[in-house]
Amino acid sequence: MKKDIREAKLEWCPSAAIAFQQEANRIIHTSVGCYLGRTVHVREWFEVTNFFVSLIRRANRSSTAGLKHLLEHMGVPLSPEMQTIASAGIEMLRVHERQKLFVATVCFLTADRARLETELMKSGITRQGLCGKDEPVPALVAEFASTLPDKPVTRKRRPKQRLAHPRPRHEVMRMMARLERRLEMMQR
Repeated sequence: MKKDIREAKLEWCPSAAIAFQQEANRIIHTSVGCYLGRTVHVREWFEVTNFFVSLIRRANRSSTAGLKHLLEHMGVPLSPEMQTIASAGIEMLRVHERQKLFVATVCFLTADRARLETELMKSGITRQGLCGKDEPVPALVAEFASTLPDKPVTRKRRPKQRLAHPRPRHEVMRMMARLERRLEMMQR
């Protein structure tokens, strides 16, 4: 049975989400956007947008104290219902979840340079807290990231558990061969 789309039930959409969508459409059509008072090309604007979308999704999934403070100071509304599946693309999210994400992203995109720098410093976030591991950082964001304190996470190796029984012969032979190779290298 076919239905007329005009009879569809309409739901309210936040004005910030609509503004985000209109700005994205405008940038696609004009090939030029604006970020931090600077004219940027389409690719740069969407790289920055993608970075902040990823930051917000990461913060909703598992955030550090510095990241929580940054989002609070920037006025980013985080919702526990917001989808946090890392591997799911934005287009796979439900409409209302996507709207919440766009509203949260607008807070970063509309902030001026001075406010963004001030809030980054006040929040106490580190470079690693802002830029996730193996996450590409846009050049426009890298300027701010370079001013943040550096606190790399170092993992300590856990001592291996002692075996309750003797090692198998093949393992002992492999360990002995490795030691012999090291000894040969040192004697060269």
